[in-house]
Amino acid sequence: MEGVESDRVMGAAFRIVLIVPGILLMAVGCGGRVSERHVGSASVERVSVEIVVPTRDTTIVSGSQLMVRWATEADSCQVFWGAERIGVESGVTIDTKNCPLGVQHIRVVAWRNGESSEALRRVAILAANAPRKYSYRVVKEYPHDENAYTQGLLFYNGSIYESTGQRGASTVRRVELATGKVLQEKKLIDSEFGEGLTLLGGVLYQLTWTSHRCHLYDLETLSPVGEFYYNTQGWGLESDGVYLYMTDGTENIYVLDPKTFKVLRTIQAYTNEGPQRMLNELEFIEGLLYANVYLTDEIVAIDPKTGAVVRRVHLDGLLPERYRTPHVEVLNGIAYDAERGAIYLTGKYWPKLYHVEFVAK
Repeated sequence: MEGVESDRVMGAAFRIVLIVPGILLMAVGCGGRVSERHVGSASVERVSVEIVVPTRDTTIVSGSQLMVRWATEADSCQVFWGAERIGVESGVTIDTKNCPLGVQHIRVVAWRNGESSEALRRVAILAANAPRKYSYRVVKEYPHDENAYTQGLLFYNGSIYESTGQRGASTVRRVELATGKVLQEKKLIDSEFGEGLTLLGGVLYQLTWTSHRCHLYDLETLSPVGEFYYNTQGWGLESDGVYLYMTDGTENIYVLDPKTFKVLRTIQAYTNEGPQRMLNELEFIEGLLYANVYLTDEIVAIDPKTGAVVRRVHLDGLLPERYRTPHVEVLNGIAYDAERGAIYLTGKYWPKLYHVEFVAK
């Protein structure tokens, strides 16, 4: 996905002329300006409205006061911040301290003589602070299947559950932590590419990359118990015990209803500089949503309420050079044992899985 684009919604001019016996309808618009409607010999001037402040491509920092001002000769107006109506006066000021980050929408609707018009504006809100930097300390290393293209990872009841990728080699499996031995495994059809994995209510949810299918498995047997379909690509998947959280390689994290897979809201992950894209595997750790940043040796921690990236964990050198071959790929896979406070990390085709601690710099 692209980042903050110019507001093109109001920029496109249009002209429509319809001739019907006894009736001429004409609409000419650009940026929500005046249009006319002719019915017989009567002419009714439709209201115009134009947002003056903020201007196009406005970017602000969270906590700033955002003024909204518009020009119109309407009888009445309403202004909306997203889906919320926030005012009816000639101007309003929005306190963005508790607003979600990312691209937000302002809409002003004006009425006159029973006719309406509207103007739109998009504003990008950045995090107020830079992410705090973290490093790591290795507590222990464990064997890991070097033929596993790790896509999703989780810890439950003493075992590691893993989703592996690549067409023809994708699986969901239960793995013995101490030995790396595969204890149970369910193979996907050859055309599917396994992705993120999470557990909720005794059911494993496994995404696929471009097949738009989420497979559901019984935790004990790995037998299929259902599936869902979705429109975007599937990358990472996590649960907070109530909802599902899905990434698609952009800065977006989709909060899903686990019973329907319907998107309930979208979190936009932002730093103080802009969107944090390439979000992949996910794991909740002490209230923060940690995500692998694909093609890097970094993990970011995201506040799920605002989307602010509050931590950046640098994991350079986690896999020693002696284990690195042309076959080995990037860091991917985060699992958390909440009872012990243990964080487990691995990567695609890595021969090792690591118990680590994150250390503030």
